[in-house]
Amino acid sequence: MGFSPVQSVLYNPASSTGGTMPSGVNTYGSMLHVAAVTEYVNPPTEATVTDVFSNKWRMLGRRKDNASGCSISLWYCENPTNSALGASTHTLTVSGSGIYPTVAFYSFSGTDPAAPLCETELLGQSASGTSATFSYTPGIGGLIIAAGVLGVSSGLPVVTGLLSPLSALDVTNVPIWAGYQIQSSPSALSIGVSWPSASTTTGMAALFRLPVSGGGGFGPIGEGLVY
Repeated sequence: MGFSPVQSVLYNPASSTGGTMPSGVNTYGSMLHVAAVTEYVNPPTEATVTDVFSNKWRMLGRRKDNASGCSISLWYCENPTNSALGASTHTLTVSGSGIYPTVAFYSFSGTDPAAPLCETELLGQSASGTSATFSYTPGIGGLIIAAGVLGVSSGLPVVTGLLSPLSALDVTNVPIWAGYQIQSSPSALSIGVSWPSASTTTGMAALFRLPVSGGGGFGPIGEGLVY
């Protein structure tokens, strides 16, 4: 079974209460959506994720960067209702208070329709500096999504070791980084993150499996860069 490159959307609501993706994407044929969400320091109400089709989103975990108080959370939605063929109508909404989020959204075909999620992994928090390397060896081959948050005003991150890397700053200058990797069999993954000004970064990863028998690889669903 082959694997295909995955397209992605990065959006920044620029609001303390979050917001909705300003331009929809075409998710026709998708079997899995994943969202990475950063939040500002100790928000009164933490972020939640919904979408225009009322799909059920599950949070895999939320990790706080101990040095800054900013946090990263990973969310996923399996076997979703999607936009119609050729229609860019799928939008995501992140809600909360005091969150000022930035969101990396990925959408995939070819995952296991019964139970795509295999495992989640806390990559850890780096020491203060301008770079970090996270190592992760998955339990099986499959799709790995990794994402992280840095401290305020540390600058725009550069990510290596992941495909379709995304990085951005929210309106409070909290950076997000994210990306994915696909492995036909499990092997050690090395994720490099660098940034301009001394800070720490905290990361998470999740592993999703292909169907047990039959089916294809992970296919490209949705594309864009939206602020």
